[in-house]
Amino acid sequence: MDPEAVHPLKLVSLLLQYPDPGAVAAIQELDLSRVEPMRKGQRESLAAFFEWYRQRTPGELSRAYVDSFDFVRQRSLHLTYHLHGDSRQRGLGLLQIKSAYREAGLDPGESELPDFLPFMLEFSAMAPEPKGRELLERHRPAIELVRDSLRSEGSPWVHLFDVIRELEQVMPQAYKQLRQITTRLEKHYKDIQDFEFTIQDDNLYMLQTRS
Repeated sequence: MDPEAVHPLKLVSLLLQYPDPGAVAAIQELDLSRVEPMRKGQRESLAAFFEWYRQRTPGELSRAYVDSFDFVRQRSLHLTYHLHGDSRQRGLGLLQIKSAYREAGLDPGESELPDFLPFMLEFSAMAPEPKGRELLERHRPAIELVRDSLRSEGSPWVHLFDVIRELEQVMPQAYKQLRQITTRLEKHYKDIQDFEFTIQDDNLYMLQTRS
């Protein structure tokens, strides 16, 4: 691989953070051929996102980001919220994630909680296998929940979730059950729901749902 290559998860990590004008300018000039390793489908998804991204000003990107992720609970990029809500169990989950970061030499700082998806993506890109991948995969159902919400709104940000999506190889039964239950509940309540769930030993447990 090209020593100057940009890891796709590192790039998606940057793109899923609040658009800083300086970072936007640098990213918009990035040669996508330097992003490796990627599968064909991932490259197509990233190209589709960049086609939209490069046509926007930093101000437009900032507004789009806020509208997409800051006002809809189901699209929260803090992944343990989807699993545990604000329960004590979430605090334990956050401590476990922070410990994994520190063991790999990554300091997320105090500006965001350690379950912030961009931090997880950066960790997965830099940590030795299988630690980075395992941490990300344990939270794949939450990632897919955000992706489904973005897809239902036709949001361009969904392309970034397509880049990291390999869920058919990770906890397929739990994800299948999650999709069936969330679809049934939203049909019943006739409104988008905010779901909380947990997965233990590959078994899905729904905790609660609310509009």
